[in-house]
Amino acid sequence: MTNPEDAHSQASQDALSAATELERAAAHLRTAAGHMTAGEVPRYAAHLLAARGHLLLAGQTLDDLATTHARRSQPDRP
Repeated sequence: MTNPEDAHSQASQDALSAATELERAAAHLRTAAGHMTAGEVPRYAAHLLAARGHLLLAGQTLDDLATTHARRSQPDRP
């Protein structure tokens, strides 16, 4: 059985990792907007794709956290 303190520490690290990915996505989106304003469509597209990649990575981390929680959750416990 996993030590609860280790599981909590890992969940905390995973949440911070997801937050970092979301921050990176936001930065890419801001950069993409600037490129579009300047008419630099290829650079816009590159940053847009990078942003989507960071969103996917954050989503995967959150999915992992959710499935881990679901395995441990007891629906009949208030």
